[in-house]
Amino acid sequence: MPSQPIPNSRATDSIKRIKASTILAPRKPAPPALRELSPIISGGEQAVLKVFCQYLMTPGYMLCFSGDDRHTHEGSLDRLVGRGILRAERFAGGYSLTCKGYDVMRGAG
Repeated sequence: MPSQPIPNSRATDSIKRIKASTILAPRKPAPPALRELSPIISGGEQAVLKVFCQYLMTPGYMLCFSGDDRHTHEGSLDRLVGRGILRAERFAGGYSLTCKGYDVMRGAG
């Protein structure tokens, strides 16, 4: 009958300490890139993204806001451009989704 090694109490104590420290370690916040993919969208910004969703827009295609729609959503459009969700086009009132914006639109829709 083979003899079994006697466990080293020092080794088993250190394993217990390692396990305890990994279990009890505080959780780190998500990296900034992951937080940016799930931003908190205001009601006005959701309304803008619903318009993009209604027209089945994909990244790189321009959607034009004109007249009252443009003035109503002007603040939301500017905020979405600032956050990298939309891109303002050279054409007046023209905006297109970025790839990040497309992911956010699909999540908000």
